[in-house]
Amino acid sequence: MTNLPMPRPSVILADSDPARIRFIKDCLIRFNLNPIAVSDAEQFESAVLLSNPFLFIIDNMFTHAGGVAVCADIKSRKPNLPCSVILMIPDHNPGLRIAGFKAGMNDYLLKPVSEDELNTKISAYAARIFGEWRAQKIANDASRLQSAVMLEWYSALTYCAAGAEFAEQHVALKQPERSVCEHIRMNIDAILASLYEHITQAHMESLTIQFEKEHCDVAQVLDLYHVRYNALSCIARISLEWHVPVDSLPAFANKNLIGAALDFLLLNAVGVSPAGSVVSLAVSVDFDTAFIHIKDSGGGMDARTKDRLFTPFRKIGEQGKWALGLFLTEKIISFHNGKIFVETVSGGGSTFTFSLPLFHGIK
Repeated sequence: MTNLPMPRPSVILADSDPARIRFIKDCLIRFNLNPIAVSDAEQFESAVLLSNPFLFIIDNMFTHAGGVAVCADIKSRKPNLPCSVILMIPDHNPGLRIAGFKAGMNDYLLKPVSEDELNTKISAYAARIFGEWRAQKIANDASRLQSAVMLEWYSALTYCAAGAEFAEQHVALKQPERSVCEHIRMNIDAILASLYEHITQAHMESLTIQFEKEHCDVAQVLDLYHVRYNALSCIARISLEWHVPVDSLPAFANKNLIGAALDFLLLNAVGVSPAGSVVSLAVSVDFDTAFIHIKDSGGGMDARTKDRLFTPFRKIGEQGKWALGLFLTEKIISFHNGKIFVETVSGGGSTFTFSLPLFHGIK
């Protein structure tokens, strides 16, 4: 297997002296930095656009404008980025040092560049660069991981929707098989559990969900899911009771996310309930808040499991399944300014209830 090189923070070295470029590049590589050497203005522009440098080392004679002007341009274009600029200036020209500092340079190297001075300064900058680079990498990784989490979550729910359609076909063909329901559940569990291999709990706890909301009628969403889970409950040989005593539940919400929460909670209820039992969904309204209750006929859970139910990567039950779906469901409900909680009796099933603020400003 080929070992890929690990990424390293980049340093742009702008100089037209080949011997000095080799000398400084060797030093940067020794400190595990990634030197990008450029010898003209066009190469410099390309390097700035294509890389995210943490340090510039620029000769004062670089381009016709000179290193001081280049330094000022960098600082004006990247005022908020953690990049430093070191100018290489001749020993006999102290005026350039003053001009350089006014332009925003952070440090200087005297020409001819000595090995001791170069090693000392690069050593000091390397420690700071790696700290800034790691902080930025963690932030970028967290952002990518959040996207990955939601992508996997939607992949699981897409599979669930496909499974529900498959369930409807089986009902139409009068071929009820509980194994279909179990197959759907196992695949979703596998998708969600696979995240554990790639994402730490710290990353998950920093997860935020940001999607567009709109004025919608959640009662219409519930009608859709009533049809879907009627089919799925038939395959699982479970009675589905559905109590929605109101015609409309106006809310400011994201229908897809509300559907995602319903998908997981209902699929979970069907999955843990034995054949011949009952799963129910009921809606109650208290002033400007709707409460959606989903009750299963499973074995319930103990106090320890209940306390950690909405945290990521906690094993649930004897089969060692992961509670990532419930964790994401709680995030979705929180995004809608609601709350989710569970009431459970060991051996007597569980009831998940989530609240959803209503918005009566729509017709």
